[in-house]
Amino acid sequence: MFSPPEHDRICRRSSRNDFEIWFLLPESYQIAYAELYAGDMDRIYIRGRRGRWRRFPPPHQAFQLSATIARLEALVSMSIHRCLLRGGLPVEVASLPWLRVLSLSDNAITGVIPPELSNLRHLERLELDHNQLEGTVPALTNLQLMRLDLSHNRLIGDIPASLGLLENLFSLKLNDNELAGGIPGSLSNLRLLRTLSLSGNKLTGNIPASLLRMQNLMDLNLAENQLSGLLPIECSANLQTLSLNGNQLEGHIPVEWARMRRMKHLALQSNQLEGTLPIEFAAGMPGLLHFDVSDNRLSGKIPTEYASWRSLERLNVGQNTRMKGFVPRGHRMWNAVHLQERVALFCNIFSSLI
Repeated sequence: MFSPPEHDRICRRSSRNDFEIWFLLPESYQIAYAELYAGDMDRIYIRGRRGRWRRFPPPHQAFQLSATIARLEALVSMSIHRCLLRGGLPVEVASLPWLRVLSLSDNAITGVIPPELSNLRHLERLELDHNQLEGTVPALTNLQLMRLDLSHNRLIGDIPASLGLLENLFSLKLNDNELAGGIPGSLSNLRLLRTLSLSGNKLTGNIPASLLRMQNLMDLNLAENQLSGLLPIECSANLQTLSLNGNQLEGHIPVEWARMRRMKHLALQSNQLEGTLPIEFAAGMPGLLHFDVSDNRLSGKIPTEYASWRSLERLNVGQNTRMKGFVPRGHRMWNAVHLQERVALFCNIFSSLI
């Protein structure tokens, strides 16, 4: 077995042309080629342009990974993007002992994700998004994963609770699949996590209160699911984007969320929320850019304190038929042309407009 290659080394044979040759060779020749040059081939990087081949492979040439990929024992990084890579992901990929990056985004890969990928002890990035993968999310354990992206596929089943064991993970994206069941509370064990995207699935149940308390989490997207129950009260001050729109959430918007001082984008539209807009958000979220609570059951009026939002770009309170009263006016921010075009007030009962 080869010794681990130096991470920053750029080998003489790690060029685009070498990898084009490798994939175009018949399988028997791939084996011979690997025996000659595998010790020098530690990186594969091929990227298509605008969904078309630039030079590789020719339009008539089928392109898919074969079992011979296991011959490249020194491989550290394999990135193939937008190249219409077809077929399944061969289980032999899991036998590459030093692989750190496996990024095959935006292709046409089919089949299931091999559970044997858990054998890749050095794997830091697994990106298989925008493919046609089916089956369930494998229980990936014993890995050093920092980034896991399986979004935009056809994955089904529950989210494995074992993902909460990937303690080095800082980005987890499983959005736009057909995942069902509840959100495992074990995900809150990912103390380094900054981005969690589970939107566009069929998730049900309540939002685990521990998710919003994660201190390093900056971007939480649970939109377009079937989540229900009340909004969690406790929250982290570091959240910058919170998307809960398109669910079946109910109850009041927690006043305690005013602690999210770094909040930039807050999307709560298309739920069943009631009550009034919290006045405290004005002082608690000074840098808010987008605030959408449309298509709920909110009542009352827009707090005059909201006129203090100098950076606000879009406010949408439309389709809350119980909201009425006066729209705040007189502040130069509300009179700005760019904001007038982005304040949505339709289907409410207001006595005065900006």
